[in-house]
Amino acid sequence: MGRGKGKSLLIFLVCILIAGFVLVFTIFYSLPLERKTVGVKFIVGEPPGFDLNTSEITFGRVPPGGGSYRKITLGNQHNFTVELKAYVSKDISSFVTIQSPIIITPYNVTTVPVNLVVPQDTAWGHYSGEILFEIRRK
Repeated sequence: MGRGKGKSLLIFLVCILIAGFVLVFTIFYSLPLERKTVGVKFIVGEPPGFDLNTSEITFGRVPPGGGSYRKITLGNQHNFTVELKAYVSKDISSFVTIQSPIIITPYNVTTVPVNLVVPQDTAWGHYSGEILFEIRRK
C-alpha cells in the first residue's frame, strides 16, 4: 500500500511540474516583446494641405468627405518571425485604419499603409490619437 501512494505522489508531482512548464511557456510567448506608440494627427478643413513629419503620422489638412494615406516602414531585427498587432485609439478609430496583424520574417522590413477617411459630416478641427503596436513572437 505504501508503494502505491508513493507512485501516485510521484505521478502527481510530475503532472504539476509539466503544468508549471506549460504555464510559464504560454505566458512567455503570449506577452509582447515590445510595445511602441506612434502619434497620429490630422486637421479637418479646407483647403487640403500636407504635413511632413518623421516622428508621428501626420495627414495634414483633409476636407470633409476626403481621405489620405501614409506609408510606414516596420522592421524586424530579431532572428525569429514576429507578429505586429496594431491598435488605433478610440478618438480616431472611426477615421484611421491599418492592417493588423502584420507578420515580418527575421531581419526584414515591410511597408504598410495607414488610411484616413473623413466622413462628409465631420466637424472641422484638429484631431489626434495614437496607434499602439504590440510586437510578439510568431
